[in-house]
Amino acid sequence: MSAERGRFEGSLVVPRELTGVPLDRFLANSFPELDRASHRCLMREGRVHVDGSPWTVARPLRRNAVVTVQRDHDAPVH
Repeated sequence: MSAERGRFEGSLVVPRELTGVPLDRFLANSFPELDRASHRCLMREGRVHVDGSPWTVARPLRRNAVVTVQRDHDAPVH
């Protein structure tokens, strides 16, 4: 996962201890520099995928799910 200069993208695997956590909370835990509202915006824009499918709502995650995030520093987050 890259997080240099306000830009991050890459994939994370959901560990056992975060199984069942809603996606926006998982993202906020993984990327604390953004608030949950910003993560929900990324989800609505189709920039967050779980196991290859875009998730636009904060459903609970399953163990070992692969969460992929794409965000450009230049793109505004609402």
